[in-house]
Formats: sequence, C-alpha cells, structure tokens
Amino acid sequence: MSKDRKKLREKWGINEGLFTILLIGGGQGMGPLKEIVLALNNCELPIQLLVVTGTNRHLRRKLQKIQPELSFPSRILGYTREVAELMEISDLLISKPGGLTVAEALATETPLGILDSLAGQERRNQELLLKKGVAFELKDRQDIIGLIRKLLDSSFDLEDWRGRVRKLARPRAAQDIARRIMHLVEERMDRSKEVKGGSIEDRIPSNIR
Repeated sequence: MSKDRKKLREKWGINEGLFTILLIGGGQGMGPLKEIVLALNNCELPIQLLVVTGTNRHLRRKLQKIQPELSFPSRILGYTREVAELMEISDLLISKPGGLTVAEALATETPLGILDSLAGQERRNQELLLKKGVAFELKDRQDIIGLIRKLLDSSFDLEDWRGRVRKLARPRAAQDIARRIMHLVEERMDRSKEVKGGSIEDRIPSNIR
C-alpha cells in the first residue's frame, strides 16, 4: 500500500485489514442501495462499507437507521466532493457507469462493479468497459457477493487488471485538452500575425484594387 493511500485510509478511519467497498448511487443516490447493503450484511465476509447517498437525504436516514444492525463497519455519507479520495482507499466500487464515475474509477485504478446502467451513454460505457476487461457486470445481488469473493481470492491477478486499466485510462485528459486548445490558439495567432505582417496591397480587398 502506498504512503498516500495509507494516509487517506487513516483520514477516513478505514481498517486496513478489511476489504473496503464503496457504494455510490450517483449525485441523487439512485438505485437499490439499501437492498445491496442488506445483502452484504448476510455475506459473512471481512468487509467494510462506504455508502455515498448524494443529495438523497431520505435514503441516508434510512441507511443510518439500520446501520447499528450491520455486521460490518460502515460509513453513510451524503453529498461529497471527495469521491476520488474515497475511490483511492476502496478495493471495489459498485456504481452506475456514469461518465465522471467511470473516469475517476479508471484514474484511481479502482475495480468497478457495474450496476443498473441506463440506456444511452451509461449502456455504451458499460459495453466498452466490459469489452476491455476493466469492469465487472453485476446483474443481481449474488453477482456482488461473487465478485467480492473473486477479488478477495489470492488467485485474482490485480496487477494484470491494472495493466488493462492503464491502457484505457486518461487521468490527465483535462490537461491534455487544455494543452491542445492552447496550441490551436497559438497557431491561429501566428497565422493572424503573418497576414497582418504582409504588404499593404495584400490587405486591400481584391474587388477594390
């Protein structure tokens, strides 16, 4: 474990000896989050759970109500801007495959279990990720338990999986786009200077010469 990840785990009060699952329902806390939490409660595996309910206060209260009954350590969070940090300290992310979520999961090299994708962008994201072998499809609660067991198994080649992620991830995409825009602006400015630097005759419209 890197020193940075260890510090983040200490910051969030994460037990290093437990498999950490991050469950996200998007900004609005959508999806069967409560049902997943209850299913995990019966799995009898060495796990701890982080749940992000977004702006869904009703869901957060419901989960906080059952929290004392859970058989594993858990934190129930509302809306947070520190999702990237939470991914960094997690061993598995379970979420819908929204664009930002996928980008952050790839950048932090967090195994992603895809749940309940919607038609359109999310479905296309799912198809690409599954094709590239960098995500896991979760059709039901048993798939979730099975995936956790798979990742906990010493035979799972995490480094091989990370190698596939690195080929697909673009963690510096924003900087690359900004650099490309600046390059295009500079090219346009250079062309503009060349035109202005020509002869007076060159700058006179041809129809009035």
